[in-house]
Amino acid sequence: MKNYILMTMFIVALMACSTTKTKTESAMPVGALGDEYKQSKEATKSKYSGKTLTVKGWVGSAPIMPKGPSETGYLSLAQKGGDMMFILSCQFNDADKAAFAKITADQIVTVTGTFEDDMSVALKSCKVVTD
Repeated sequence: MKNYILMTMFIVALMACSTTKTKTESAMPVGALGDEYKQSKEATKSKYSGKTLTVKGWVGSAPIMPKGPSETGYLSLAQKGGDMMFILSCQFNDADKAAFAKITADQIVTVTGTFEDDMSVALKSCKVVTD
């Protein structure tokens, strides 16, 4: 009976480990967001506006760094080898530039930020996700 209980606990623990995903693993691919947006801009805005999203995408060029505390930095994410008509702009603050400075061109990164669609599709207050 004692062995049965231990074996059951081991199996439950093993199953819990295998189903837990990191933020990077569960991030929405930027291409999937782009597909949703192309199908229905209004539905995508309604679904995500003001919500925090975690998105993974390809960096075509290094981020543009903020030049001071009141400036905003920018990073563009796309689907590598995919439709370059949808590019997600990731906007970040001067306080976060150290994390963004580590990003180089031709790299896949995961970011989290608040979805907005004012003049372009963007994540505001972006942070680099590392797990």
